Amino acid sequence: MIEPANARAFLLRCEDEMVARLKTEIRTRRVTAERLFLYGVAKRTLAQAEGFRAMEDARNATVAASLVRLQLDSLLRLYALWWVEDADRFSQDVLGGAQINKLKAANGAVMTDAWLYRRLATEIGWIETVYRESSGFVHFSGRHILAVMQPRNDDEEESAGIVLNLDPGDRDRPPNYFNQLAASFTDVTLRIALALNERFDDLAADPERGTVIAEVGG
Repeated sequence: MIEPANARAFLLRCEDEMVARLKTEIRTRRVTAERLFLYGVAKRTLAQAEGFRAMEDARNATVAASLVRLQLDSLLRLYALWWVEDADRFSQDVLGGAQINKLKAANGAVMTDAWLYRRLATEIGWIETVYRESSGFVHFSGRHILAVMQPRNDDEEESAGIVLNLDPGDRDRPPNYFNQLAASFTDVTLRIALALNERFDDLAADPERGTVIAEVGG
């Protein structure tokens, strides 16, 4: 896993490398459903990375933590390509509007979020922790209520009680809190990049795989 203090540098490098790979990939004229699926994951990944960095700079922990979970969502659904019987058919179904959490893996299991993260956790141990810690920020929960309350500083007139913080930002949180968020986000993003590269390599090794959805002109 990434050291928290180095997360921003690793994230920026990962984004640059992903963009470079995509520039190579989009030169292909033969666009299949699976390739479009990969492009969609890549675009969402880059968009959320840009958003995460903006929220980190704004010290907006609420949105930054939500983006960790959304980035993980892309990773989980990307890995579904390995677990379905026919990745091209699966990609066509998703492109046609099917919900991934209603589709089945090759073993017959319905690919709910819980199933996807438990399956991936057998290969990447820290996924379970990131899933558990970040999921509480997606749907309104006690985490959002607790974020309003902050303990009084020692120099306050009263030694007990709380301070209510309704500002969108969380500038009073220690820097390490945001460093840890950045490390989790970057770890997930790096895994997405690795998985995308592997699928693109597979497509290059088998260029006739899948049904052509469109052909790029030029």
